Amino acid sequence: MYERFGRDELIQEPEIPEEGESLWAAFWLLNRRRPQGMNGPQPLTYAEIASWSRLTGEILLREEITIITDMDDAYLDALSKEREAQRVANEKPGKG
Repeated sequence: MYERFGRDELIQEPEIPEEGESLWAAFWLLNRRRPQGMNGPQPLTYAEIASWSRLTGEILLREEITIITDMDDAYLDALSKEREAQRVANEKPGKG
């Protein structure tokens, strides 16, 4: 069913500790509004995080902003690896 992703089933979402649920939710809300570039999603900027915080009233500590940007880096890295694996899988033999 999930052949497009090279899997028989989708990966389960990780268990998020209760203390991290608000940051997990914040990251995915920010992710839905991230800008797209020629090569896919662009990194979240501090300005975007600050605007989101101001507009929603969600006050973030410096440490929480660091966690969100680390999550974003990991997300973009995983997405890049997934796209590279897909590109390699789609290459035709004999082309160089």
